[in-house]
Amino acid sequence: MPNCSEILKFHLFADDTSIFFSHKNQHELEIIVNNELKKVSDWLSANRLTLNVAKSNFLLLSKKKSTSFKTNIMINDTPIVEKNYIKYLGVLIDNNLNWKQHIKQINIKISKGIGILAKMRYFVPQAVLRNLYNAFISPHINYAITAWGNAPKYLTNTIHTNLNKAVRIICFEDFKAKATPLFSKLRFIKFEDRCKLETAKFMHDIYNNNDVSNLNTLFEKANKRHNYKTRHANNNNFSLPFIRTDTRKKFLAFNGVKIWNQVPLEIKNTRSKSNFTKLYRNYILQTYSAESDKL
Repeated sequence: MPNCSEILKFHLFADDTSIFFSHKNQHELEIIVNNELKKVSDWLSANRLTLNVAKSNFLLLSKKKSTSFKTNIMINDTPIVEKNYIKYLGVLIDNNLNWKQHIKQINIKISKGIGILAKMRYFVPQAVLRNLYNAFISPHINYAITAWGNAPKYLTNTIHTNLNKAVRIICFEDFKAKATPLFSKLRFIKFEDRCKLETAKFMHDIYNNNDVSNLNTLFEKANKRHNYKTRHANNNNFSLPFIRTDTRKKFLAFNGVKIWNQVPLEIKNTRSKSNFTKLYRNYILQTYSAESDKL
């Protein structure tokens, strides 16, 4: 790869390549990226490789985008189309990072799964419906939920509503029926608790040094910050970083620590990830049973 690799960050896949670059000034960003893409183009030509510019596009992420300046990115004098959102490893990332497009896509897939449940429930036992739920609904929610699951409530509430609808269909309940007892009966996890479970599983890997994503540098164990022991450190916690804005509190570096520190100590002490998952899942389901008893 050309020397521009020192400036641009390349993520290479089997038949796709993503390039990342950041800069505080939008105008300078355009100049630098276009210069570096020229080097990429020259390197490809020298190695007898071709780039399909028509299928290339770019996404601009910024808190404060200039309305008076339009970013023009080009390769071989051909402009690249700017998109409001792109698909990256099956996840739709939008330019506002609110996950609106990805959640919209998930709801479409969930709705198809709900349609299957609604048609099949009269012909198959409940055990089969549970399998259909786990086949046509759960995978779409679980995928990359640690990244997008903490999106604004007004967006994720649509998934929450769809899941409630699905369990009511499986249990032949009215649309006004309380959903928590149904989740408890079916031993399904509600959306917000799926976020906690999958995030806790990720943090379990981080704590036990099993993570291969190099994100462990974002976290600091509480017992590493001080030389003396505290109750917080003895509970196998991470140090909660100081965050000023509510937006950054939704990031994994903060929210992941917060979720992990709330996991009961006896569950956190479980070294096996499969056992940890089972124990924490059962812990969540126990809260459903307790809530259902109060209804």
